[in-house]
Amino acid sequence: MSQQRKMWTVAVAVTAAAATAFTQPAGAGLPGAVDVAVGQPASGPAETFIYAVDTRGPADAEKLADSFDLVEGREGNKLFVAGDAEVGTRLASAGFKAEVSETLRPAWANPGGLIGQAKPDPARVADTFYGGYHTSMGHKNHVEAVARSKPDLAKMYTMGKSHTGKYDLQVLCITKMTAGDCEQRTDVKKPRFFLMTQTHAREIAAGEMSYRFIDHLTNSYGSNAEVTALLDSTEIWVVPTHNPDGLDIVAQGSTPSMQRKNRNPAGGNCTGDRVGVDLNRNNSSNWGGASTSKDPCNDTYLGPRPDSEVETQALQSTWQRIFKKQRQGGNSPAPADATGYMLSIHTVAGMNLIPWQYANTPTPNDRPLKAIGAQMKSYNGYKTGQAPQILYAASGGHDDWVYDKLGIASSTIELGGSGACGGTNFHPPYSCVETYWKANLPVLMYLTKMASAPYRSSLGPNVRQADVAGRTLTAQVDTRTYELANVGRDRVGGDLTVAEYAFDPSFAGARPLAVSLRAGAPLATATATVETAGRAAGRHLVYVRAKDKAGNYGPTTAAWVTVG
Repeated sequence: MSQQRKMWTVAVAVTAAAATAFTQPAGAGLPGAVDVAVGQPASGPAETFIYAVDTRGPADAEKLADSFDLVEGREGNKLFVAGDAEVGTRLASAGFKAEVSETLRPAWANPGGLIGQAKPDPARVADTFYGGYHTSMGHKNHVEAVARSKPDLAKMYTMGKSHTGKYDLQVLCITKMTAGDCEQRTDVKKPRFFLMTQTHAREIAAGEMSYRFIDHLTNSYGSNAEVTALLDSTEIWVVPTHNPDGLDIVAQGSTPSMQRKNRNPAGGNCTGDRVGVDLNRNNSSNWGGASTSKDPCNDTYLGPRPDSEVETQALQSTWQRIFKKQRQGGNSPAPADATGYMLSIHTVAGMNLIPWQYANTPTPNDRPLKAIGAQMKSYNGYKTGQAPQILYAASGGHDDWVYDKLGIASSTIELGGSGACGGTNFHPPYSCVETYWKANLPVLMYLTKMASAPYRSSLGPNVRQADVAGRTLTAQVDTRTYELANVGRDRVGGDLTVAEYAFDPSFAGARPLAVSLRAGAPLATATATVETAGRAAGRHLVYVRAKDKAGNYGPTTAAWVTVG
């Protein structure tokens, strides 16, 4: 791994935006907001390695997760484990063939002074680290600044406290505010998309996707047609850092640490970056299954009981406040018109994962979830499927819980790339953030546009782009991904039946576009002369969608048309 230059910037104090707090989960925070690391000595200079481990099937993955730090990544039958030299010896003793694929850095050393401070001095806790990645303080300052400066587009809530009590767990709701928007209840007029990142602290690029998505939405309203149409119709809820205590550990020292979990000692005698509970193994949906450990010092430690962690409780409470329960559990599917979508972003396997993640069993909504996965892959190019199929089974995760308990469509993106931006590099150069962002902004926009009915609109043709030149509207409709999404369609040539546009987002008064299909082409072109008679002079949004012969409409795409 190339040596990275750590850059610290001076934090700017930001006055907190007024916000209504959620009820604080019971038991939140340690007395005095002190992290257990305060009393621990500095570690020695031992190196950490990534071991490539040959496996023979799911049982090996579970065995590795029980006793080792099994990291996100897979190459054929090789899985990857992080640890020191002693871990290599233990792998061999357990019967695994392993070789060092990467040498990371010295183990975490207690930097002293900054960890566990109830009220950290902003002059000593910078907004960024490691070339530009944002600290917990940096994410906090950003969310509060956006909520304060753009009240017509953003509203911040506090879901609860982190384990140490040092940080509020913040969520930002973004929409074009009208009466009743962004309220903490389920009977609202706009559908909701939920983005959460940085639940695993060491996956430092994940939180940057939330940071950039917040800015893309709030800075582009009124100029970008897609963003404007989206914020007029949809609420986007964003949790940039679900594990701020853990991120504090990662961000301190000469290079980032491998802290994955929160900072709850949970009765263990762990030290350094082995302290904590894995928040993505702590949820009560299939808690205690594959790829979890009962060892408090293991990086997949599931916690003392289901939903034990305050961060878990705060997130679940938030989902229950803003999403309707739309699935009865068991093997019953969520209805086709169920609303809402939840996306979790991790690193660095370069994958799109759909439920179930706990076992290689399809969900009752498998058909539309596979169609969603196919569209995600068409944008970012990542390998796509259920975790047990393409990575390894993982129980007690966030997206399984929100689908299981509420019926909300969900998925996980594992950011990835090539060279230093891929492999098992949890701490890539900050320049990789731009690579991840360009690959996944279209995915974020696609998923957000589907939030009104993801199980239904995922089965319809996807209008990937719409542009107006003068009065000529040209739309590009994805045919290849739509055809190959493994959902039992006819050939696209006879399946894509209608493309239409309207000035009303409900498509009242819709008019048809002429569709041109070319054999073997990945896109169909649809054109129309926009009828502007009776429209006031100025710029207007025009909405475009397409339908198949089964009556499935895909998500809506928007463009500007200027009259007069």
